[in-house]
Amino acid sequence: MKEEKRFLEILNSSLDDILNGNFSSVKDKIKEFEEDDDLKESIDKISKLSDTLNYLIEDSNTMNEAAKLGKLDVRIDANKYQGDFAKITNGFNDTVDKLLQI
Repeated sequence: MKEEKRFLEILNSSLDDILNGNFSSVKDKIKEFEEDDDLKESIDKISKLSDTLNYLIEDSNTMNEAAKLGKLDVRIDANKYQGDFAKITNGFNDTVDKLLQI
């Protein structure tokens, strides 16, 4: 029971971090539970969410830096993402495409 309470505290703290845009801290917080078989599925999902958000940031920064250098053909590979994350990346790509048509 004590471990479950600790996990919920870490989970809530991690969700606060995600809501506040601090994605990189999440994986460090959940490490202590990685070996717990009962929590493995939840830990894996939280870790994947953190990774996905970090990849999205990296990809958007890459696209932004390329645009600053005049490389307007750089796009984010939306196939790397699922669901609404793919919609976000497609939105970035579509925005640049529309701007190039002006």
